[in-house]
Amino acid sequence: PLGRIDESLAAVDRASGTVEADPSPTIGMRIDLMRAFCLLPSGRFDEAVTLSRQVCDTARAAGRSEIAGLGSACLGYALEGRGEVAAAIEAYEAALRTSVEDRLIDQIRAARAHLLANSPRAAEVVDELVEVVAGLVARGEDIAAAVAQFDLAVAYHAAGELLDAAETAETAVRALGGVGRHAAAVWCG
Repeated sequence: PLGRIDESLAAVDRASGTVEADPSPTIGMRIDLMRAFCLLPSGRFDEAVTLSRQVCDTARAAGRSEIAGLGSACLGYALEGRGEVAAAIEAYEAALRTSVEDRLIDQIRAARAHLLANSPRAAEVVDELVEVVAGLVARGEDIAAAVAQFDLAVAYHAAGELLDAAETAETAVRALGGVGRHAAAVWCG
């Protein structure tokens, strides 16, 4: 897998060589953002944090809030990877203020809720997670929906809603089992 990350970073490097030839003021920001996202799977969180912050600052200065939102989401993932939970939550909240695409918003909401699910703030994310799960299910994103259901079960439990926690966890287990059976059937032909 890391070879693919290296290949991705090499492709981003090649793309960055064309920036001067492109008149779009956002192309450099987008390339830097792609680089930051490529750094995440390899655990290069410090580099991703630095690059994401630069993208956010540049995008805000240029009035490109949609790019700043993506940069904030990447920053949240990188900070979460470094174990900086409070800072990651702040980055996710900044991303939610500027993001407009439903799928991205659900991903950011799920990431933020994941961090809050087993915290004193769990009750505030229950309704949000219910909405996220519904959106993911409606779009057919079964695995993401099941993972969000697990977070919802944790949030229910932390909020003292034990029956809802048990029912939701059971639903998530069944959903993941179904996904696993489907994947095995596809894989085995």
